Amino acid sequence: MRIAAFLLIAIAAAVAVVALSFVMAVPSAQDPGAPPQFLHIQTEEAGAEPGSLTLPVGAVGALLAMAPNAITENGQIQLGSGQGLPVDALRSLWAEVQSTSGPVTAEHDGAAIRVEKTGEQVTVNVERNGETMLAELPAAVLDAALSAEGGSLNIEGAVQALAAQPGGAIQVNGGGRNLRVWIDNEAGQ
Repeated sequence: MRIAAFLLIAIAAAVAVVALSFVMAVPSAQDPGAPPQFLHIQTEEAGAEPGSLTLPVGAVGALLAMAPNAITENGQIQLGSGQGLPVDALRSLWAEVQSTSGPVTAEHDGAAIRVEKTGEQVTVNVERNGETMLAELPAAVLDAALSAEGGSLNIEGAVQALAAQPGGAIQVNGGGRNLRVWIDNEAGQ
């Protein structure tokens, strides 16, 4: 079954947006007896110094309050440069990926796109002009992000889903850039 090619490209972009949005996530109340959790973001880019950011999960909610439309606005995931992806289109795509037994592939503007759910992991691979972008994330994170009603994403739920995945991470690699996002109890990663 073929999916509209623009939706496949959009999921690749959305994975990156969702990964980056974790720095602006609204955390849920944490059990006072539980050890604190920390959000970690590591970036590497060709020709640049590696970067990392570690924040207590309980402290990052204020960032979202300062930029309420940074992730979604008018039912669209903000992809930058004035481009958006309808949240409903992403939901439809995700439903189709989940209903197939193998990868969903398409071509669009010279790009070969492959989206696959293997076990509890989602992989999005986009190849164009000899460059490859690969995004991987736990399926539970995408399920949680898309659990909100209407044109919204459940970022708090996605953060909780990532925190509940021991060793789980969101990784986006391509174009000379690598991004990794995860949550654990270690402040000094």
